[in-house]
Amino acid sequence: MPQYKVTYFDAKWLAEPIRLILSYGGLEFEDIRMKREEWPSIKPNTPCGQAPFLEIEGGKKLGQSKAICRYLAKQTGLLPECAWDAARCDMMVDYVDDFRSPLGQIHFEADEEVKKVKFAKYMEDAPKFLDNFEKLLKENGSNGLLVGDKLTWADIYVYHVLTLIEAVVKKMGQSLGCDKYPLSLALIKKVEAIPSIAAWIEKRPKTDF
Repeated sequence: MPQYKVTYFDAKWLAEPIRLILSYGGLEFEDIRMKREEWPSIKPNTPCGQAPFLEIEGGKKLGQSKAICRYLAKQTGLLPECAWDAARCDMMVDYVDDFRSPLGQIHFEADEEVKKVKFAKYMEDAPKFLDNFEKLLKENGSNGLLVGDKLTWADIYVYHVLTLIEAVVKKMGQSLGCDKYPLSLALIKKVEAIPSIAAWIEKRPKTDF
């Protein structure tokens, strides 16, 4: 019986870093994908009234996707022991989420004209983020990692967000252009090449986002 249960919708968005970290660590988990109509009956029994949430043996539940990621990173050796490196991981994750967050709002915008204007502004600003992110990667050397010389949960989280953004942008007829940023591209390829993560990517349910 799986020790962990991850509950979210049939999508990557906020839950996929959790699934990726569990897969990296070889931790068996139940991947529960709710239907939208099921959420109202499940919501009152969640820690924060939000999804995703994690349930472990004994019925303990944990909400907030990044808190879950940190908890699982500790279990899988992906959380640096050095306080400074751990803080750098948090910085990288929060920074890439600042880049992702507006795109989520744009994606779900009902007014097509408003969506078009907001998306154009997002794509105009994207190179500024990618340039700075490339600089942050360069500051850590040439090992293709974000923090230190070992894989951390930040590498997996950022991999997910960059590939998610690329998928959303591609659906809207454009490209994020990560191929123009060699260190960012190297990070993506490095994470995808990890056997346990590659195995999860191969077997996971196919969704656009």
